[in-house]
Amino acid sequence: MSKGLKILLIIASALVVVGFGVFITVLVINDFDISKLNSNRYETNTYYISEDFSNIKIDVEVSNVSFIKTEEEQVKIVCNESERNKYNIAVEDDALVIKASWQSGWQQFFTFFSFKKEMLEVYLPKATYNRLEVKNDVGHVLIPKEFTFTNLQVTSSTGNTELYASANEIVMEMDTGNIKLDSINADNINLKTSTGRHTLTNVTATNNITLRSDTGTIDLTKIRAVNLTAKAETGRLKLNDVIVSNKLNLTTSTGSVILTDSDAEEIYIETSTGTVKGTLLSPKIFHATSELGRVKVPKTTTGGKCEIETETGSITIEIK
Repeated sequence: MSKGLKILLIIASALVVVGFGVFITVLVINDFDISKLNSNRYETNTYYISEDFSNIKIDVEVSNVSFIKTEEEQVKIVCNESERNKYNIAVEDDALVIKASWQSGWQQFFTFFSFKKEMLEVYLPKATYNRLEVKNDVGHVLIPKEFTFTNLQVTSSTGNTELYASANEIVMEMDTGNIKLDSINADNINLKTSTGRHTLTNVTATNNITLRSDTGTIDLTKIRAVNLTAKAETGRLKLNDVIVSNKLNLTTSTGSVILTDSDAEEIYIETSTGTVKGTLLSPKIFHATSELGRVKVPKTTTGGKCEIETETGSITIEIK
């Protein structure tokens, strides 16, 4: 390494140390409340929409989005805005369109990390709509039970989504956010996260439920579906009172699979190092194998298929 390059590296390191020291000093002055560093001044604004529409499209970045049933005749949108952070709201092609308009600036650094979150509340007079599409970044999305949609799609990076409204087709995809579905009916449900958790309770699908989580857990309680597929890389799969009329397919690498009072016409379970245990509601023709773990399944000769395969985990299944 040349002498000149060493000098440049020393200078660069010194500047980093000085900058970090200044940043810490500013934090101390502001009692470590980083939101005070955001110079944006927010105000709560209300917008009314008189036009009729059947679809809703929302594209925001750090907003907490809530849908609220209202008895008013007009649609009302309440949001926090600043000079740098505005919302474009309009009805276009039979759709209510809400889109965030962000101006560049160093303040966005703090807003991005949710130190000053935006708030967006959508008050809707009708209970039924065709398509709901929400694109979000790090905010929370809440869709209450008072609404029904034909198609519902939510995309997010690190935000959480809570869904209590029914829809024919439900598609959700997020990176590190959690997904919660409670007391809903649907035709098809397709959920995908990277490190987020799936929690489904009292959910009925007339067709298929497909769940995918890389490192998050999948927790299912009182589920009814024709086919159910759940896959987790390192997360646990936990099923309680899950009844599938056709195929139940569960796959995990290092996570365990726990079934409590659950059943399906055909069951396929595959893990690498995770254990498989639980209780089924009807006899099955078992084919269970483990390279290193213990296998204990009923010796029944009637019923549908139940194939369980694991490498190092144990297998313990009982018929209730």
